[in-house]
Amino acid sequence: MKLAIAQFPKNKVGEQVIIFVYALAAVIILMVISQLVTIEKLLPIMDGYQLPGGSSTVKVLVFTMAISGVFALPFLLRMRLSPLFRIISAILFNIYSLIWLVLGIWVTLNNPPLSGTGIFGSLLASIPDSAVLPLGIALTSCSMLATILLRADLKFKN
Repeated sequence: MKLAIAQFPKNKVGEQVIIFVYALAAVIILMVISQLVTIEKLLPIMDGYQLPGGSSTVKVLVFTMAISGVFALPFLLRMRLSPLFRIISAILFNIYSLIWLVLGIWVTLNNPPLSGTGIFGSLLASIPDSAVLPLGIALTSCSMLATILLRADLKFKN
């Protein structure tokens, strides 16, 4: 039952790591909240990506982004969690960033006619299509770096 008992991470991390991880959490919070607030407008924007499977793929993708983005935050904020949920949260954080990387690659290769990128929902429609791949690369790189820097928090035995 040790996996189900919530506890704070006992590992000490440097101040620079904390600043980096909290800044990353702030970016994720801004992205997820803006996507959730404008979700009725986000679905047509994501339809513009012309993903295989059409509208049903877009709905699954938006749902996955919302869930993984929200549940990534406890890992980044180093909240009081059970070790198992901390690992799940770290995995969901990496899934969220990989979704944006894959979308960036898709936009670069297929060049669909986008009316917005959906990065911040429909709040910032002026973000160019060419920003999706660099954002995906940056987000994935930062998520992997954060996971490496906080890898001591991901152990079952603290």
